[in-house]
Amino acid sequence: GGGEDKKDRIRSVVKTCTSLNFVLYTVTRTLLLIFGSFVLFLPSVLSDFGLSTLPAGSAYSLGCIAGISSTSRRWSSWSRRFRSRAAAAFCLQAAASAAALLWSISAGIDPRWKKAAVLGASFSWGSSFVTPFYLPPTLYALKVGKRHGTVGTLDNLFDIWGFGAMAVFNGAVATRVGGGREGWVKV
Repeated sequence: GGGEDKKDRIRSVVKTCTSLNFVLYTVTRTLLLIFGSFVLFLPSVLSDFGLSTLPAGSAYSLGCIAGISSTSRRWSSWSRRFRSRAAAAFCLQAAASAAALLWSISAGIDPRWKKAAVLGASFSWGSSFVTPFYLPPTLYALKVGKRHGTVGTLDNLFDIWGFGAMAVFNGAVATRVGGGREGWVKV
């Protein structure tokens, strides 16, 4: 009856959670969530440097939409090796974009160029971050969890670890940033 079905689901989740693949996807998603959570501090950084927050946030969001729209349909058709390389390349692009964003915010460049640099780096960060963050772990959860109806549970387990680590990270950043521009330099 229903009890056996529930036990099968629990066994399936426990078996999956103890697999190396699940651990690797969890670690990857957790680290990317911490990295991606820096965007939550973007309004504070921008305002501390006298820049408007709305365009940069919109550019980041549009980048996320563009990134996931351009890769989601093709991702499954790519070879495993190519997906791994693509995810690594997206992560490198996201890191470079985040560094470019921080540089463009704090650099003493012409305000017209500064705004364009902030918007371009924000868009690039969003478009490159979204694919390795969402697609690999979500498709893994779909593949492994569909047999026992545990897709949502597996996906939520990724997030539990990620949001727990992000809470610690955000607390650490928030305590350092209290000093405005000087605080951001410490981060």
